[in-house]
Parts: sequence; C-alpha cells; structure tokens
Amino acid sequence: MLDGTTADPPKCMEESLWGHFRTDRQAAFMINIGLIGYGHWGPDLARIFNGQVDSLVVAVADPDERRLAAAQDQIPFVSATLSTRR
Repeated sequence: MLDGTTADPPKCMEESLWGHFRTDRQAAFMINIGLIGYGHWGPDLARIFNGQVDSLVVAVADPDERRLAAAQDQIPFVSATLSTRR
C-alpha cells in the first residue's frame, strides 16, 4: 500500500511454509512429490520442490532413520517411511 502498510492476503490464498501464496485454484493443481532417498541431494531437492508454487514434497522414503528424522525436521508435514513399498 502507498502509506507503507501491507494488506492481508485474500482469504482464498494460503501461505506455504516457504512464504509463497497459493490460490485455491493453484492448490487444486498441486503436484505432490515423494522422494526416495534423503541422502546428499534429498534436502536440496525438498527445498527446491517446496520453493515452487505448484509442487510440494509430501512423502520421503529412506532406510536410514536419521535421514528420516532430518526430513521431518525440514518438512514438518511430510509422511516418512523406512520402506519404498508403502
């Protein structure tokens, strides 16, 4: 706004964890992503995918419990599993 204040976003928009606003229509066309493996590239891939307005990492599979814990720390809402079969 011209007076230096900021307006609240419209009610039809939601703010993602990374600060992007998504409209209801964009949320309907969201690409849900599952990462198999959360080793060297996993955290970077999750950050990059979650930084886009049309994609979201929703699941991570890794046989290492420490990596799954790291994934859940970085992405609090992610579904984590030790098996790629589920």
